[in-house]
Amino acid sequence: MQKGIRLNDGHVASLGLLARKDGTRKGYLSKRSSDNTKWQTKWFALLQNLLFYFESDSSSRPSGLYLLEGCVCDRAPSPKPTLSAKEPLEKQHYFTVNFSHENQKALELRTEDAKDCDEWVAAIAHASYRTLATEHEALMQKYLHLLQIVETEKTVAKQLRQQIEDGEIEIERLKAE
Repeated sequence: MQKGIRLNDGHVASLGLLARKDGTRKGYLSKRSSDNTKWQTKWFALLQNLLFYFESDSSSRPSGLYLLEGCVCDRAPSPKPTLSAKEPLEKQHYFTVNFSHENQKALELRTEDAKDCDEWVAAIAHASYRTLATEHEALMQKYLHLLQIVETEKTVAKQLRQQIEDGEIEIERLKAE
């Protein structure tokens, strides 16, 4: 049995607005309904490891959100066509987001463009705070290394300037003799 958790609604709404504005990936996707019978078109926005969905691109509040940390996102094969299918399946490209939690149903999504589908899959697959933190740490280590090199170069340049000045003084002394 699933139990609800409390979230700060205002905080989630402000994160949703940030995702709408600055999200790494935004656009319309079709989402399979919870009863597996219908596809509902929603506007999605990906912000770091949070996937928000809205009723439309003009909605101000998110309808929901998925926490993507630790999930696996892959392309999925097209389902077998049914006689009552209204939309041609060759124009549909499917992908799933599988969560690592037990008893958590996979999120099934689809697009009408293969390139769009691949871009969503790649974006969601790389939407991990842990990955971002690791990349940030690696960049900081490189930055500190470069700072150390710059400081060493400054010290060497100062020593060379001092040697040149000492050489010029020695030349002037020798000329005077």
